Amino acid sequence: MLAETARVTLVRAQQGDAKSQYDLGHMYFHGEGVPQSDSEALLWFRKAADQGNAKAQYGIGYMYHNGKGALQSDAEALIWYLKAANQGDAKAQISLGGMYYYGHGVVQDYTESLRWYRLAADQGDALAEAGIAYIYLYGYGVTRDDTEALRWFRKAANQENARAEYELGLMYYYGHGVPQDYTESLRWFRKADAQGDEYAKRALRSRVSAFDIFDLSVFFLWGLYFLIFSQLPKNKIPGWQRRCAALVGILILSRVGLRLFRFSNIGFLLSISTFPAFVFARFLLDGIIVALLLIFVE
Repeated sequence: MLAETARVTLVRAQQGDAKSQYDLGHMYFHGEGVPQSDSEALLWFRKAADQGNAKAQYGIGYMYHNGKGALQSDAEALIWYLKAANQGDAKAQISLGGMYYYGHGVVQDYTESLRWYRLAADQGDALAEAGIAYIYLYGYGVTRDDTEALRWFRKAANQENARAEYELGLMYYYGHGVPQDYTESLRWFRKADAQGDEYAKRALRSRVSAFDIFDLSVFFLWGLYFLIFSQLPKNKIPGWQRRCAALVGILILSRVGLRLFRFSNIGFLLSISTFPAFVFARFLLDGIIVALLLIFVE
């Protein structure tokens, strides 16, 4: 069926039909009904773009932006994105917003980024809505405004944009731009998690369970026990044992503090870069505590 569709599309494309030329380029790009070929995709996109087809112009920009079928070139991508964006193509407008946001191929300009994101958002694009939200969240080129960020994240999240759902979860968790609400935070984290968002998965794993409360309570009491033990009269226990007990108590309470810090700072600690460091610190503390306990009981 796909092969037959490709054959018919090829005939029409060879007759100069711009939409068919774009469709054929799309087929070659994805390997639908024809062998996948970036170079063939680019060739047919160019034919359609020369006739003013905005989707094809965006396609060429995307291929230059990502180095597919041609050498990677932000400058060339910018040219083609502009052609498509000026015809109202939302994907091209988002791409331009991203290029100005990050300064790829252009001088970084958050005002221009916001302008292009707004044009795409006016067409109801969720990615553009999330882009606007981040600009207000961090105050890039505008006055920082958590309420405005929340409004745009909600627009994107209502279209099932996973990252916007996660960000809404964080804003409810910390009470940024909205009254703090852990129940609402959990609801948005679960929505993002259902779509496979890794940050949401980590956030959900960090929530305090009944076992966590029991675990923290036990360790807290053991920490207090060793600190109290270290204050017994010198004539009852050796000085080295008192010092060892004090150190064990301090380390155990530090471990409790580290766990509590994790639970109260999920947005920071659950980033991909810092989570392994947290785990390492926790196991390092556990190892030191065990070593001191072995010395203590000798």
